[in-house]
Amino acid sequence: MVSNATEPDRSHSTVLASWSARKVRPIVVLYVVAVFAAFILLSVVVFHSQEAVKALAMAAVAAVAATVPGVLEKVEYRMTGSGIEKRPVKKNQLTEFKEVFLWDELHHIVMMRHGFKYSKKMVETNPLRRFWKANFSAEFSGEVHVEKQDLERIVGIVERHM
Repeated sequence: MVSNATEPDRSHSTVLASWSARKVRPIVVLYVVAVFAAFILLSVVVFHSQEAVKALAMAAVAAVAATVPGVLEKVEYRMTGSGIEKRPVKKNQLTEFKEVFLWDELHHIVMMRHGFKYSKKMVETNPLRRFWKANFSAEFSGEVHVEKQDLERIVGIVERHM
């Protein structure tokens, strides 16, 4: 195996923790249904429009159908001494872990109920580019999802690294 001088060698990193989580929490489907139900109720009570009810019902089915694959898809995370890695969980198919971030390049972490958001350090002097990279680019920020049963354990390990 040939390694770049700029890339750290993570092949021998100690695995501190591993967990899996869904890309989209199941409660999101209920939120989508609730929003469409409110608009359907509004269109019946206020506008008395059956066409609007039909159109909203079809849109609700499409929105739920588009959300379900995210709920069913799981991601496996691995926290090592050098950082956090992830890979999709697929039946009978193991893929390589891909780096999410290294501890050295981490700027800050914000804890959430379903995991945490992270931001990497960046050297950018232009304020517009810095704003764009910090808020819209997946290269310098993102989310790591953690299921409720693993949240306390993973957050404790992350806080020790900060």
